[in-house]
Amino acid sequence: MRRVLALLLSLTLLCGICMIPVCADDDRLPMPGDPVPTIIVHGLGQMTLNVEMPDATVNFALWSLGVPDLSSVLPKLIWRAFLSLLLQHDIGLSEALIEDVLRPMFAPITRNADGSSVYPQTVEKYNDSMADSPESVQNTVYGRVRIRDFAPAEFAAYTYYYAFNSFGSQQENVIGLYDFCKDIQVRTGAEKINLVGLSQGGAVITGFLDAYPGYAAAVLQKLLFVIPALDGSKLLTSIFAGDFNYDGLYSEIIPSLMPNNWMGYALNLVLRILSRNFVKELLDGALEFLVGECLGRSSAMWALLPSGDVPTLAERWLTDPASAPLRAEVEAHVRAQQALSGHLADLQSAGVEIYNVAEYDRPLYAFVNDFEETNSDTIIHLTSASPGVTCTAPGQVLPVQPNASVCTDVLHNHRSPSGTVNAATAQLCETTWYISNADHESTPRNNTVVRLVCRLLLDDSITDVHSSPDCPQFIETPPKETAVLSWMDKLIYDCFKALSDFWDWVD
Repeated sequence: MRRVLALLLSLTLLCGICMIPVCADDDRLPMPGDPVPTIIVHGLGQMTLNVEMPDATVNFALWSLGVPDLSSVLPKLIWRAFLSLLLQHDIGLSEALIEDVLRPMFAPITRNADGSSVYPQTVEKYNDSMADSPESVQNTVYGRVRIRDFAPAEFAAYTYYYAFNSFGSQQENVIGLYDFCKDIQVRTGAEKINLVGLSQGGAVITGFLDAYPGYAAAVLQKLLFVIPALDGSKLLTSIFAGDFNYDGLYSEIIPSLMPNNWMGYALNLVLRILSRNFVKELLDGALEFLVGECLGRSSAMWALLPSGDVPTLAERWLTDPASAPLRAEVEAHVRAQQALSGHLADLQSAGVEIYNVAEYDRPLYAFVNDFEETNSDTIIHLTSASPGVTCTAPGQVLPVQPNASVCTDVLHNHRSPSGTVNAATAQLCETTWYISNADHESTPRNNTVVRLVCRLLLDDSITDVHSSPDCPQFIETPPKETAVLSWMDKLIYDCFKALSDFWDWVD
């Protein structure tokens, strides 16, 4: 049966393309009476990195990575996959995948043991407000965060975008944010500013608050976190530790990462038909490169790890004496994570309005062991996005009696409709909104989330989760739109998925 399936799969590895539409909405809010500059601190990879490689300058963009020299790589991969399937042995496939695909894709962000970049890197900066920026810059920024769909046109004059190196130095990113804020103040004459930290931007702001607590307390009017990685992501811990749930990797992650879902199921079948040892060796080799030479040498990526997991992982990846400068940066951010609660309390005492938007009731991506036991937005676990919150796994129900609460008002109900979350124990229990039926990656384009973010920035009547009945603490977003496939793509997709499901049953 294994050889028959292998032969069928080998003959079918040939074609298909699908298209995904994008929709827009228009529900603009009015302009506030006394607006201040608002600085967006972006999420992972939401910047353009210019890298001077030996042969040319390349633009590294995480979310638009392409396989280098597709025409020369694919034939080699297809033939090696074909032979590996028929002979049930790795005929150079894993080596080709790592050396001919993975390494060229991520070579621009390789780093030295001390955390410095191998190749000279510069981040494309956007120093002007969106109103004063070229249309190409506006389209780039608003394509990453769709606030212009809901904010008034005049708000563009107060909207700024701090671009930093997601794969660089956390210390440089923090200092850069401070310099950017100071520059905006000087150029606009503004005494106050707003900061919006999206995902990884939350980690950068965590470092910023630790490095410049007095400045932050003096200049911030509003601080808004959006699905923030305030204490990292367990998903990244799984990657750094090389600890995977292989069944989830096969059935969900590989299909979701491929440009066409049918290609993901095809690759799923290839890996399932090959031995598990082959997959483990492939992942070990990929991790040795990705973590050992790229992600694990970036303090900005270490800042996305849960503080409690860093010491163990540092013993694996940062023991080389040459890594001492990098390790010092990593440990500095752990201290910033541990001090965040105190910094937030100090900001509130100074009159800074702090808001938070988190997403919940989704398990982590399935390649993480015990993924179903973690309440998350698929990438950031809820206790990182909302420090202090009490929650249980999606589908389970918390006991009626909570732990010791931050909120002591007996009239307040901070339980989620699903019974999985008790926000009364969260540090920002009165100013944190929780969005269900959403996932982390699509948040910048999620109308429900972006509309709420704009309202928190622009509508001064919203001061907490009790301010308006149309802004309740727990909000359900409409179901995510699904991709539209051509009839040929759908046929190929259905065939591969059926074969994949059949192999799950046989295996």
